[in-house]
Amino acid sequence: MDPDLPAPPSPSSSPPPPPAPTHQLSIEERAAAGRAKSALRPKQATPRSKLPPLTGAFAIPDPKPEYYEDDGLRKVKPYMYAFHSWAKERWQDRTLMDVYGEFSRLGQILVNQAKSTPDFVLKNGDLISNILHRHEPPVVAGPIKIIYDGRLPGNDGQTFVVEKPGSMPIHSTGRYHFNTLLSILKYDYDLPLVHTSNRLDRLTSGVMVCALTVEKSKNLGAWFGGRMKTGVHKEYVARCLGKFPDGEIVCEEPLLTIDRQLGVNVVHPDGRPSKTIFKRLSYHEGTNTSAIHCQPITGRSHQIRVHLQFLGYPIANDPVYQNQEAWGINGGKGGVFGADRGGTAETRAMRREIGDKMLIEARANGSLQEGQTEVPSSIYNKKGGMKVGFVSRDSVATIVEKAIAEGRDPAQSVLSDEAKGALEKLRVERDREDGWARERDTKGIKMARAKDEAVAQGEVVETEWGKETVVDEDGLGYCEECFTPMMKDPRPEQLFIWLHAMRYRTEEWDWSSEMPYWAQEEWDGK
Repeated sequence: MDPDLPAPPSPSSSPPPPPAPTHQLSIEERAAAGRAKSALRPKQATPRSKLPPLTGAFAIPDPKPEYYEDDGLRKVKPYMYAFHSWAKERWQDRTLMDVYGEFSRLGQILVNQAKSTPDFVLKNGDLISNILHRHEPPVVAGPIKIIYDGRLPGNDGQTFVVEKPGSMPIHSTGRYHFNTLLSILKYDYDLPLVHTSNRLDRLTSGVMVCALTVEKSKNLGAWFGGRMKTGVHKEYVARCLGKFPDGEIVCEEPLLTIDRQLGVNVVHPDGRPSKTIFKRLSYHEGTNTSAIHCQPITGRSHQIRVHLQFLGYPIANDPVYQNQEAWGINGGKGGVFGADRGGTAETRAMRREIGDKMLIEARANGSLQEGQTEVPSSIYNKKGGMKVGFVSRDSVATIVEKAIAEGRDPAQSVLSDEAKGALEKLRVERDREDGWARERDTKGIKMARAKDEAVAQGEVVETEWGKETVVDEDGLGYCEECFTPMMKDPRPEQLFIWLHAMRYRTEEWDWSSEMPYWAQEEWDGK
């Protein structure tokens, strides 16, 4: 820890005897300990104007990325990065151990720019800082394909349309900061400010309609937000497992997010109304996969992926929804909530009747043209739920509150045993794909501290720390800066799924990309 950092303020009154370590306490005991400690601190966090300046390593300037390509991957050279965040209200009266776990024991976290301890009790608005040698995951290498550049002579000066590669998140999120679409556009394409309008998952590729000005951003936001007379017509292509049926297949199952941290969604009677139209384009017998055209009428999270899983034809390389280890031998076909996964026959019939009625009325009053199936936003309330005969119920939290009010067990109301098992296995899968990042970071910090302590005590450290000759139990080297165990690079084709946003169009504009290689009829399965 930097010796220049100010010591934590001491309470005005004598503290009580030290309690047992918080990691050994139950949830109830932790809460009681937090309430007791909160009495020793002001009810509000330290005013921002009175925070001492950061010093030492915590005062490092914002880094700039050093991109390079290696074996089909775009990488960022690891860099030192200081994270600063304000404690959220839900963290109030919780300890650093509760929020940050083992990281709070390693002396890497400041609160209000002063030294902290694992049992430090947070207040809403506390400034939390930690520094890390940041290793970003790689993404698929190659340039960002520009479909329309409004900066070119003769163009509108406001619109910028690109084709996002699969594997790349749009914004900074999780372990990604510079290996994102917006950062790459900023540093490699001299576009410091781009406003995105539509959303695509990290694993999904396709058209991104962006704005170069605030005015255009508001205009595109009105289109994608459903505030225009007609909506945005969307077309996707995907490659699913199995021979998809002939003809037009419609899926109208309601979707519910059951784990926001993992981003897992399922068909559930308490979910939000959703509708997708599918049609097979081709079938490849050698891989037993089908290229299909997908037309989402609503825009729910993971809608196409979950509807295909429900129909029994999941995207063939989807690590979440085409995962038999998590979803069982049926792969989630038919849902994980039994026969009532989409509600009763009566509610299903009502949902179809209302949806059909809305489409007829929309076409009659001119708000929906033939060949366009986007439902106008007027049928939704401010929370995104349908106004006519529906209640907005789009989160597990809402269902928990409802179950408690009705005297039912919330856990049984939200998740079936099958869904619980799937989530547990998907958490393990996520950690495995991320290279057990948290464990690697913790191990690296402990190793660095052990070395520093040994040197401070005059001990001779014979190990050549960080050199390529030093390997961990997996046979890989350690980072020479932070001693984090390294991990093998994935293959580029492991970083994306076969789902591509092909086209977005309105009565004012129409943007599309070429068909991806894996969706073409002549695809050879490689």
